[in-house]
Amino acid sequence: MDILSFNDFIADATFTYNALANDAWVTNRRVKRNGPQDWSLFKKKTEENEHKFWIECKRRNKAMKLEDGGRVQVSFELVPILQADACPVGEGRKEPNIDPFLPPPVGRLKWSWNPCVMAA
Repeated sequence: MDILSFNDFIADATFTYNALANDAWVTNRRVKRNGPQDWSLFKKKTEENEHKFWIECKRRNKAMKLEDGGRVQVSFELVPILQADACPVGEGRKEPNIDPFLPPPVGRLKWSWNPCVMAA
């Protein structure tokens, strides 16, 4: 019963992409999965966040019953091998971070022993 460490299992999720894979195979082009269209007066729609969607995660409790494990926002794209070889990309935010460009996370807590840095 430790506090979260780097290898703790929190939850998992799955989704199917059979139709996307079939479309990518037949047309030999990039295919992106679109999430459900969340409508909001205050949220500006951009091409970047049109392809992001939320996946509900589940986990088993001590009684081995499924319970909510949170959710994660993802984007999913299938790319033909010729296009992938022509434009190699790094893993995550490693170089080359170009297609798609992944900006650094915003709003994370900056850990420091200096309380002035923690408050900023």
